[in-house]
Amino acid sequence: MLATFDIDAISVANALKVMGSDFPVGDDHLKGLNNERLAERLHDMSYESRYISENMGSVFVLFTLIFFSLVLMMLSKFMWGMLPQYLRKAYFSLKDFLLWNVIIRLYMEAAIELIICTVLNVRYGKFLNGAPWGATLNTFLAYFYTGVCFASPIVIYLFYSRNFKKLGEVRFHDRWGAIYEGLSPTKRTAIWFPVIFVIKRMLFVAIVLEMDKHPAL
Repeated sequence: MLATFDIDAISVANALKVMGSDFPVGDDHLKGLNNERLAERLHDMSYESRYISENMGSVFVLFTLIFFSLVLMMLSKFMWGMLPQYLRKAYFSLKDFLLWNVIIRLYMEAAIELIICTVLNVRYGKFLNGAPWGATLNTFLAYFYTGVCFASPIVIYLFYSRNFKKLGEVRFHDRWGAIYEGLSPTKRTAIWFPVIFVIKRMLFVAIVLEMDKHPAL
């Protein structure tokens, strides 16, 4: 688990139970791996569940809160003319809080954990067809985060490529430049660092979790 962002060593399900709610996911064993060694390694790394919320814990909470906050921001921008003044102030406060290094740094730090948990959920999680609502919600979010993982290298590249001339500016660096610390902002090759960083983790997870299909290797 990620010590950097894992606020509490409890799962989302346990947190909800403490608050008097329940987060049913039903049958929650990793079946189908066909590789006891891999299953043991996942267990040692605390990946004991099919579902993303159970495996990621508080990191999942952070991702979900950020996602819904960004959705609220987009809706607020769309309905700007109808918003009262206090909601506009809330919008700018939320924008100042979210739209800076925290989102990209959180994603970069949690990338490998997010990819592992997403793949496990997509491969083994249940979706609809009588599955508990908790399992369906987890699997829906897992598919959503799969799209995020595949789209993020492209989005990151396009964002920094478009703002390449600003990489050396103090204001832009303070807001978006944390992932380029130690790199030369004058070299365009620096743009590829976060892209390669994420792709390497995707390939690593794909190799590790697909090796059970090729035991001879």
